[in-house]
Amino acid sequence: MTTVKTELLTHIKAKYSIIALQTSEEARAIRIIGEIAADPQTVKRQVYIGSITKGLYPADDEKSAGYCAPIDLLNSVEEQQNQTKPAPTIYILLDQHEAITNDITYRRKLRDLQTLLKAKNSTIILISPTVEVHPDLSKTITVFDLPLPDKVELEEILCTRVKYLQKQVKTLRDEITSKPEQTAQIQKKLDTLVPITEALIKQATEQKDAIVSALQGTTGGEADQTIAKCIVLKDLNISTILQEKKQIVKKSGALTYQETDETIAGIGGLKNLINWGKSARNRFTETARKYGLTPPKGVIFVGAPGTGKTLSAKALSNLFNIPLLTLTMAEMTSKYYGQTGNNMIAAIKLAQAMSPCIVFVDEIDKMFGTSGGNEHEESARTRGALLTAMEESTGIFWLATCNQPTALAPELLARFPTVFHVDLPSVTERREIFSIHLKKINRDPGKFELDRLTSVSEGYVGREIRNALQEALGQSFDENVEITTDHIVKAIRTITPTSVQRKDDISRIRKWCELNARPANEQPEKPESPTTLEADLNKELEI
Repeated sequence: MTTVKTELLTHIKAKYSIIALQTSEEARAIRIIGEIAADPQTVKRQVYIGSITKGLYPADDEKSAGYCAPIDLLNSVEEQQNQTKPAPTIYILLDQHEAITNDITYRRKLRDLQTLLKAKNSTIILISPTVEVHPDLSKTITVFDLPLPDKVELEEILCTRVKYLQKQVKTLRDEITSKPEQTAQIQKKLDTLVPITEALIKQATEQKDAIVSALQGTTGGEADQTIAKCIVLKDLNISTILQEKKQIVKKSGALTYQETDETIAGIGGLKNLINWGKSARNRFTETARKYGLTPPKGVIFVGAPGTGKTLSAKALSNLFNIPLLTLTMAEMTSKYYGQTGNNMIAAIKLAQAMSPCIVFVDEIDKMFGTSGGNEHEESARTRGALLTAMEESTGIFWLATCNQPTALAPELLARFPTVFHVDLPSVTERREIFSIHLKKINRDPGKFELDRLTSVSEGYVGREIRNALQEALGQSFDENVEITTDHIVKAIRTITPTSVQRKDDISRIRKWCELNARPANEQPEKPESPTTLEADLNKELEI
């Protein structure tokens, strides 16, 4: 029995008279409540369903009474419960959240019904996608969240679909006996259906764990639709499931399912970070778990813009071979009061259901910087939801980048057990970066003066090197000649490097990281006098 089912059962048996169940899976919630009510060994209740469009009706006999105002639904409940010896009943009332929030008469009626329902061994369960308990009802309503289906429930959904395929085959075979005159047509259908069914059953049996894992993070209805689509395509393909899952995540508006081709081979330098990543990857294995190790909780990369923090984050996702979900405030923010915090909570629930996964927050200092003393209530609630999730969630690897570590609230920074300082690339690292990007434009690094390029690019970050190469490539294309070292040097000299533009910031970051972070670079660049670097740059620009 699922945890929420057990909790509901316990509260119903304990005569909790008014319960709110927050979920967008209305049908699934009704099914779970129906299972509880039908079990004679537990509570044995009759079930009524009420909505503003259909009124109040028995769950097993849906006869619409037409429009019914929320307050009239409660009046109908009261009328039934005031009958002589009414049967213990569970009343499932749908979408009553607006009435709870805005109608004082409705709230008063709920409170009036509380004692009556308790005496009659009956319960109202309010089901809606959002639940905001008004202060008037804080001592009246008990609130539950219906979590997304776990592996056991998803496996049941898969098995139900497979059994339906088997039932189709059996039905056709029975028709051969009952309709002998149609044997040829029915046999033709069977000749097509049986091989497909057998192949799908074989896939479902052999790849059951992988299919169920791929479905995690979906609602029951979404999982069923995804499996149905695979059956229509005659292939329970994991990639098809993941493609559907990406659409589901996208529709949620809370997270972005990010695909990336970046690998650690595409990172120039940062050997310490890469070695850490390889070690951390092994902590996700079953062998590590049996050894007593827990998977790492997260890591944050601190450094100036363009140093490869985001690139490294994407590469880690491929290294760990788990989904990368991006969290952005643009997707979170809502103009409606309270909705931004709700979006954050929904994002966290979705990530938890999809675990193991990486939740990536780029430039977290801009999203959740220090609040000072004037933080808006909604911002505080959103940040609080994130802090709680980072502390309590399991199976989520939290990965963030940060340009200004001093802007982060200490309690947020403390949630990252590992902090890496991604500094300006060293001579060796710049050489690697040039080689990587030259290969990406289908050029042989051996045909370029890499020593000269690494020398003239001192103080430049990876993004600036990449941009310089593209500028040089464009220039050579316009001249209708092959790109040369001179083209690249000329392009580099047109760019004012980050080390000059943000010299004070870099100095502060380095000072902070000396005490608070480990170096991502194997050979960190020695801090160079900004004055000297600026002078060299000015000299080059004059040439």
